[in-house]
Amino acid sequence: MAQELNLVFLEEYTVDNTRRKFLKTAGLVAISGIVGASVPGIAKAHGEVTLEPDLTIGMGEFFFQLHGQEPNEPIRMEAGKKYLVFFENEGQVTHEIHFGREPDLEEREYKVNLLGNENDHENHGFIALILQPGETATMQFFIPESKRGEWEIGCFMLGHYEAGQKTTLIVE
Repeated sequence: MAQELNLVFLEEYTVDNTRRKFLKTAGLVAISGIVGASVPGIAKAHGEVTLEPDLTIGMGEFFFQLHGQEPNEPIRMEAGKKYLVFFENEGQVTHEIHFGREPDLEEREYKVNLLGNENDHENHGFIALILQPGETATMQFFIPESKRGEWEIGCFMLGHYEAGQKTTLIVE
């Protein structure tokens, strides 16, 4: 919907050069207002894209929970599939999401990372997703066939993993 523009020309502007500058400025404002107002219409003309996540995982003190399951109940995913996962920090403190095996509590990460290790440039070296209280994030990733087996999702914020903020991730 275009915005209605009310342009007022002031009689004090009698010098042509000043009037030209004023008209140019007014024209630019009018054009930018029309374009700015019509951009949402252009986006809607192409259809709004709504992506439904494959999984929604909530986290809080001190759990991970696939929506519809009990806290820290194992989560199952298929190998060879692309996933769109929605994460939501429902807790009162910062939480993070790591995917891996062999927790290293001194380094606060997994020794083997499901989505790529630090020096594994082929898999982009994903380490963790960190969310503040109330924050959400959507992440898309692919789990290769070679990653079948039992993994874990954990939070390595100081004391969280030790308090039980971890759950089994089974890649089938």
